[in-house]
Amino acid sequence: MVVGHAEVVRIANSPVTFSNAVSRHLQIPNGLDGQRHVEARRLLAPFFHPPALDALEPALSRIAAGLIADLGERTFDAVEDLGVVYAVRAASAWLGWRDDLEPEFIAWVAEHRAAGRSGQPERLAHSAARFDTLVRGLIDERRRRRACDLTGLLMTVRWRGRLITDAEVVSILRNWTGGDLSFACAVRRGGPPLGRRASRPHPSPLSVRRRRTGPGGR
Repeated sequence: MVVGHAEVVRIANSPVTFSNAVSRHLQIPNGLDGQRHVEARRLLAPFFHPPALDALEPALSRIAAGLIADLGERTFDAVEDLGVVYAVRAASAWLGWRDDLEPEFIAWVAEHRAAGRSGQPERLAHSAARFDTLVRGLIDERRRRRACDLTGLLMTVRWRGRLITDAEVVSILRNWTGGDLSFACAVRRGGPPLGRRASRPHPSPLSVRRRRTGPGGR
């Protein structure tokens, strides 16, 4: 356990002893050390400048409002029917992915989470390979026809005198989407649409069903 500032500084400045490279898989930028980590973060930082994120917010708000409207007053699962669908739609809007891929990505999220719960490395490996295949398909599309969406722009990034590789693009997109497309659930955490509904003076009836996920589930 790290309990002091001096220890934190020592660890941060000792990449050989305390390396970020803890996985056999490519992880950009999290799995890089030292100057390579600094370079990667510097290259990717423009994608997260406030103007770029501010421009995304209206689209995310429309997605959230539309999803809530589609759910209506029926009983729904807050994770499967709301959280996962919102995450996939928001990721697609941000990264420029086709709407018709939504069912595939939703199915992949379920597969990936089931693989994680199974504790079976081979299932996790299969799930990771499936994500790679989906993303490489999107990369190939943009290679055949230029696209000015975020995924297409990422493919034009140059690192150490060369274009980044497809494997590096996949790794970065995996990092950006939280590894399981869950990043978007956090984007709205400060003011989730479900919270707004519950805070109305006279909220309409809304039943949220939660599934029991294990011994500690509720």
